Amino acid sequence: MSTTGEEGQTDNLSVTDAVNLAISHCRQGRTEDALRLCREIIKDVPDSIELLQLAGSLASAKGEHRLAKDFFCRIIEIDPGNTAVHNWLGATLGALGKWEKAAASYKRAIALEPGFSETHNNLGTALAELNRFDLARASYLRALEISPGFAKAHNNLGILLSTRGHFQAALESCKRAIDIDPGYAKAHGAYGNALHALGFVDEAALAFRRAIAIDPNLDEAHNSLGNALKLKGRYGESFDAYRRAIAINPNYAAAYYNLGNAQSDLSQFEDSRISLRKCRQLEASPGVTVRLALLSPIIAKSLGQIRSVRENVAATLDELTDRGLRIADPYSETRFTNFLFAYHGVDDRALQEKIASFYLRACPELSWAAPHCAEPGRKADGRRIRLGLASAFFHGHTVGKLFHGVIKHLSPDRFEKILFHASAKRDEISEASEAGVDKVVALGTSNLAQTRRQIAAEELDILFYPDIGMDSLTFFAAFARLAKVQCCSWGHGITTGIPNMDYFISCGAMEAPDGQKYYSEKLVRLEHFPMFYYRPDKPRHDYSRSALGLPGEGALYVCPQSLFKFHPNFDETLSALLRRDRQGWLVLIADSFEGHWQSRLMDRFRRAFPGQAERVVFIDRLPSGDFFGLLRIADALLDIPQYSGGNTTLEALSFGAPVVTWPGPLLKERVTAAFYRYIGITDLVADGSQAYVEIAFWLAHDRPWRKEITSRILERSGRLYENMEAVKKMEHFFIAAHEARSR
Repeated sequence: MSTTGEEGQTDNLSVTDAVNLAISHCRQGRTEDALRLCREIIKDVPDSIELLQLAGSLASAKGEHRLAKDFFCRIIEIDPGNTAVHNWLGATLGALGKWEKAAASYKRAIALEPGFSETHNNLGTALAELNRFDLARASYLRALEISPGFAKAHNNLGILLSTRGHFQAALESCKRAIDIDPGYAKAHGAYGNALHALGFVDEAALAFRRAIAIDPNLDEAHNSLGNALKLKGRYGESFDAYRRAIAINPNYAAAYYNLGNAQSDLSQFEDSRISLRKCRQLEASPGVTVRLALLSPIIAKSLGQIRSVRENVAATLDELTDRGLRIADPYSETRFTNFLFAYHGVDDRALQEKIASFYLRACPELSWAAPHCAEPGRKADGRRIRLGLASAFFHGHTVGKLFHGVIKHLSPDRFEKILFHASAKRDEISEASEAGVDKVVALGTSNLAQTRRQIAAEELDILFYPDIGMDSLTFFAAFARLAKVQCCSWGHGITTGIPNMDYFISCGAMEAPDGQKYYSEKLVRLEHFPMFYYRPDKPRHDYSRSALGLPGEGALYVCPQSLFKFHPNFDETLSALLRRDRQGWLVLIADSFEGHWQSRLMDRFRRAFPGQAERVVFIDRLPSGDFFGLLRIADALLDIPQYSGGNTTLEALSFGAPVVTWPGPLLKERVTAAFYRYIGITDLVADGSQAYVEIAFWLAHDRPWRKEITSRILERSGRLYENMEAVKKMEHFFIAAHEARSR
């Protein structure tokens, strides 16, 4: 047998000598030379199992999995009973993404040697990749039955449990893996992921750091640490973590995706596109393609940029539809919604319908229908109506504040109430919401099919989403027919565009006479606002400007809204107000994104009103008591015309703080004006930019008028709070809708 020796000479080597030489090459880091040597020898000795095994292992180590597969398959032809090689072939097929064939290889290995725990563990991994949860779990448990101290199987079981939302059980499995092997870096990472999912973000970050301390090159741990830091608002550090993961593994698509999303959070629009495009280049994922298609800046540079983004979205969706793009599970592959489009200051119906139509073409399974929905409608006949309520915001969020009183006061005699939580957040409002229902279901957040099954299992008559468009799980769940009647409301104040959404519950005061044209759903105009809002407690003491770090002189025009709501068309009105009052100050709430939003907004303000922008001041986000104090000391509170305040306005009016508003034709532009009309006060409702400026100016400077307005608000605003008639009107609608469906 001849082959090329170390010095390029042709030497006669025995198989053993050749194997030893190849191993020597490996030890010197010369894997390529070792593999080349093996391949040359195999030409002369094609049936040497020893050489084929070594060549297969070397090819796998180099990532040449197709070549490795060929070597392992040749061994099996020679020795079909070689258990180890069936196992190795399974691993190689898994690396090629051929999980069905990988599972078959592992099963053959188990048939040959049933007591080998490693193979059962590997089979569990293949089955998990095939989404066969129960079979995968059984394989891991069998591996642990054979080897109770098998740390890797404990960890893999924990990872599997996490995919189904069983995070507490996952935590326990990963902890057992760590107890068995404290130096098992991946187990610390998986333990951190379970902690993160349970909301223990600080503890999760510590777990990721422990994993990195054990293995500094564990790219997954750096990526997960980036996610934890991002959630804590430590974006600079999260960027460092993502970039470290990418430095370790330049082909790490998920790290690029997470970096791109973090950059998007900071309104780094162009940087985000670059990162997401790199992710798509590495991994041709439909979800990343859609994420890029729907990308929008949080703080728009101009009206022109908004128009450009919307035109690009529409054109790209048409292109992707024409290409026949398919998405297996839009929720797990994208994890985002088209939330920001609501703040573009235009009628959203056409674009919302286009987005919904695109998703339904890309994933027809989205319109899945629960079996009971195909059955004839059942009249109540004394039976309570099964009413589901689904949201990720049944806690101290605007949605929770608007609707937890509704949940509590809906008649328990008429309705069997099932609350579906799409979030792990818990506080006083979530507890109050849960106390007012018959059953609470924590929705699994790992995949959409599981969520649909959970809701469908309740065989609902009516499913009510207080909001659709802010949370990706409820957004995609809403495409399915999970109840005979499905409706949403103004928690996110635009139409969904989703065909399976039957009604949009609103209030006559919030809608224009021709308001139906803005909705794909049938618009329901109740007499009262669909909410039961508890009147906030008044601030316990008076606040001063100095205590809140505000200028001592000059009128304070406070616009206490999130910065992403500031539309470029509002800039000229703000500029005119600051020109009208040369001593006045515009007071805004700082972002919680390390100042990136306010920096971009100020860049726009400096272009829009040079000379006045230095009189824009930001104050840090405040706890509720201090925030109410800010509302009280403001000389004038400003509503944003393109997205009117809801919760903030209700808070302000509760203690008589006047808000200047300028309504448009859309619900999202009319909320504050609707509150005023409902209580019979229209003095602060402008009909244009100039009127808005004048009302704000005189509100700040005409103290007697402001005092009189405040007195009238306090006298009349009680109708807005804790209104049982509003709940009764919602009950009447639900009953009528159910009866109509039952005919």
